[in-house]
Amino acid sequence: MSDVVESNAQESGESHESDVQVEIEVITPIIVDLGKIKPKRVKRLKKGSGPLVDEVFDVLDELTEALEGELDDKTIVPVVMLYEKKKKKRKRRRIVLPF
Repeated sequence: MSDVVESNAQESGESHESDVQVEIEVITPIIVDLGKIKPKRVKRLKKGSGPLVDEVFDVLDELTEALEGELDDKTIVPVVMLYEKKKKKRKRRRIVLPF
């Protein structure tokens, strides 16, 4: 689930060379689509109550069970993003007269 990237950096312009290894752990985010949600349920989610919060915690529980050995002492932080699709603008149709 995670990748380790190693990088060698060399200083140029000096008489000695030094190797610096940097390890970066990249974790793939897990995206859960809750579908279309009514505004009332979104308000409850923002307040931290309601069935959507329970669904987020259910996903976290499933994730911790699936990654049991890989987590060690790491903490999983849920990030909930809400978005609204833009409404399409209607184009005005021009009436074409035959004359």
